[in-house]
Amino acid sequence: MENCINFFIIPNIGALSGAIYQAQFNSLICILFEEKIDSAFANYFTSKALGFTATFICGVFMCLRIRLFIAVALLGVGFLGYVGAEVLYFKTKLLQNRKGDNYASRDEQTRL
Repeated sequence: MENCINFFIIPNIGALSGAIYQAQFNSLICILFEEKIDSAFANYFTSKALGFTATFICGVFMCLRIRLFIAVALLGVGFLGYVGAEVLYFKTKLLQNRKGDNYASRDEQTRL
């Protein structure tokens, strides 16, 4: 009975986490690339397909240990890229808000 529970629970948890990741990543793409959403999603799905193809091809030539090291390294690079994108987006929005506040204060100064 324990094997049946593990057999059904673990894939469901993996699918749920994959769905959450997919929804968050799609919303991130929409936020970052407001002007060119179609191009951004086209690039995303193209790179995703290239990743699946490279994984399939490397699976024949490499042992599992090397593939896992590559996967962990790419996961780290992807995480650093995500953090970098969030920091740049935050800085951009912060600068836009500051510019907007300066214009508002100038308008208030001219009214006085």
